[in-house]
Amino acid sequence: TKDKKLLYAIEHMNAVALALDSINWHCIDKNGDCSVEALCFLANLSFSQGHFKLAVEALQKATKKELTAEIKDKIYCDMGYCLLKCGKPELAIEAFLQVSKATYNSTVGKALAYFKASQFEESYAVYETVLNWLATSDLDKAYVLLAMSAMIYAFQGDSDAKTILFQ
Repeated sequence: TKDKKLLYAIEHMNAVALALDSINWHCIDKNGDCSVEALCFLANLSFSQGHFKLAVEALQKATKKELTAEIKDKIYCDMGYCLLKCGKPELAIEAFLQVSKATYNSTVGKALAYFKASQFEESYAVYETVLNWLATSDLDKAYVLLAMSAMIYAFQGDSDAKTILFQ
């Protein structure tokens, strides 16, 4: 029954919006002396509510803190996706390029950012990297091939896209 109560609170009592307001007030109250965890929490809640600019601002503040390489990579990856949602693919590319250790999510994000910036050759090359080195499951590979075919369709037409889809 706890799950039902939690679900009700989230769906009908605006729990996420309330949490977003609370963490935003906390970060404002701390006036720049906020923890990385609080800033990332603010960014995640902002992203889930469609407040992408607020999420980017929180993540930018988080990058100025002392971070481990792993946390920094996650923050830049999240920032890249937020910037894509803001319609700023060039800035998203810069964020994804800050990631030091490539992961499936960060590299797919970089390929998507190149695609949205109309840099199709770079996008294709990054998707190939994902396909050959980072996609571990058949489902991951299928998603990458689908994205590659959509990209090829956008700049070369349907005949080449079909070839990729049949893979």
